[in-house]
Amino acid sequence: MTSKKVLFEMPVPSYTLLPGGPTIPMESGRRFVVRCDFENIESGRRERLSLVFDGIEAFKQTNYLACDIELIQKAYERVVDLGESEWLLKVRSNLAASRASTPGDLRHVGIFFDDGPSLEFICSEFRTELENLQV
Repeated sequence: MTSKKVLFEMPVPSYTLLPGGPTIPMESGRRFVVRCDFENIESGRRERLSLVFDGIEAFKQTNYLACDIELIQKAYERVVDLGESEWLLKVRSNLAASRASTPGDLRHVGIFFDDGPSLEFICSEFRTELENLQV
C-alpha cells in the first residue's frame, strides 16, 4: 500500500451514523453498496449516503482489531485508492491467465469506519449517491 489518493471523505464522523453504523448489503452481480444514514446538522434532515462499488472482482472485510494500522491511517472515514497493491496485481494476473474480460480498469480501493470494519475492493468504478429521507 504505497499510494493513497483520496476519492471521497465522509461528510460526518462514522460514529454518528444512524442506526449505529453503515449497513453493508451485497447486491446482485458485481455491485456492493454501503449505505450510511445520518442527520444533516445544517438542515436537520435525515440523509442517506450510498458508497457504490461496481465491477467488483474481489472484496474483503476486516474487523476492527484485525485491521492493518497502515490501512486505518490511510482510509479512516474516507475512500482511498490504494494504488498498485500486491492484491490488485494478483487479481489482474489471475484474470489474464483465465483470459477473462474485465469491466474497465481495475483499482484497489478501501475505507475504514470508526471501530471497524475496513472494506477493500478490487473494482472498476466507485461513486457516491446522496438522497434525502423522510423523517
